[in-house]
Amino acid sequence: MEKQEFNVPDEIKSQGYAVEQAWLTEQRSVANVKKEVQDEGKAEPEKKVDPEAAKPEPEKKGDEGSQSAEINWAEILGQDYKTKDEVLKANIPDKLKKLSELERERAELETKMKALEESVSSSENPFADEVLYKINEFAKKTGRKDFDVIGKIFNSDIATMPDIDVLILKEIYDNPKRAGQEDVIREKILSRYGLDEDIDREDATEEEVAKYEKRQRLAKIGIEDDAVKAKSALEKVRTEITPFKTKSQEERLAEQEAKKKDYEKQVQTYKDGWAKVITEGMSKIDDLPIFVPKADGVDKLLDFKIPADKKAEYMKKAIDIVTAGGLPLKEESLDAAYTVYRNLIEADNRASIYEAIGKHYRSLTSEEWEKVTHNPSALKLGTETKDKPNLSFAEKNKEEQKKALKDIGY
Repeated sequence: MEKQEFNVPDEIKSQGYAVEQAWLTEQRSVANVKKEVQDEGKAEPEKKVDPEAAKPEPEKKGDEGSQSAEINWAEILGQDYKTKDEVLKANIPDKLKKLSELERERAELETKMKALEESVSSSENPFADEVLYKINEFAKKTGRKDFDVIGKIFNSDIATMPDIDVLILKEIYDNPKRAGQEDVIREKILSRYGLDEDIDREDATEEEVAKYEKRQRLAKIGIEDDAVKAKSALEKVRTEITPFKTKSQEERLAEQEAKKKDYEKQVQTYKDGWAKVITEGMSKIDDLPIFVPKADGVDKLLDFKIPADKKAEYMKKAIDIVTAGGLPLKEESLDAAYTVYRNLIEADNRASIYEAIGKHYRSLTSEEWEKVTHNPSALKLGTETKDKPNLSFAEKNKEEQKKALKDIGY
């Protein structure tokens, strides 16, 4: 079969390699069908393909040739595409580009995750030796720095240690300043039990030897009894520091999940607290006072009626803004929360507020207007004035918020 060449239209090329190959496959299939029909003597005169108008003809029912030339777009592109138009609208090149970017990002994240896991695993126990870990934990717990004594306690088999050595170690543990004086402590212990005595058996009588041996036996029993107590005390020191346990990945993930849930619980408690404070306090505010400046401060011009059907929306937005900004949940923050609420109302009702102000001035009598326009005190504007009064809550509203704060434990 001779090789067929087709000029691919630019609009097909612009859709990417996959669409271009699909188009060529379709053209070749149509050409092959036509050639088969010609060979049977049923073909129409061959028409040249116009590159500018080379588009697949729509599928016709009952047309056997078109059906045999139908392309399985799903098989080619891996999607459930039924027509070429669906393929063109799908913008496959952009999706392939996005998929490639996502695959690259996923690989980068997997690499970082693996490095993080290795870092956590290696840094979880920085001590190569279990004894060093225990000494470090003991030092952190007690603040003691006599590492020689502590090391001997954790690095020795206390149960099999000679009784006299156990008593010496216990003495030094109880009195860290005596470290390095083991010989002196040994003499002290032997003297305490009368084991520092000796007898010349050649010169001593049998009775003296018998008494001496009795004292020795009693002294050894005394040492054994005290050594049992000392061993118990030292073993207790050892068991207070639990062996290091390497955490599995599942345990670490469980800890992280627990911390995450605890954090989310704290955040939710914080949000619920502000929701209670703002809702209980601001739900009682029906009017927004509008003020105008004057020489000695400000005057309230009018009360703007807050739209009742939007109060819940304003309070919800105020809660979201306040909590997103991390405003501390305390009494000193109430004015700031009200300012947020007020600004939301002003921004959403600016035109209505201006209209209310204009309506107010148009309703003034001649005498009232004269007072506004010919007030000599207005000339003093810009000079020293009193501090602007607190324009936040009326006292009753503030009291409601204080009560709400108290109810939630703040």
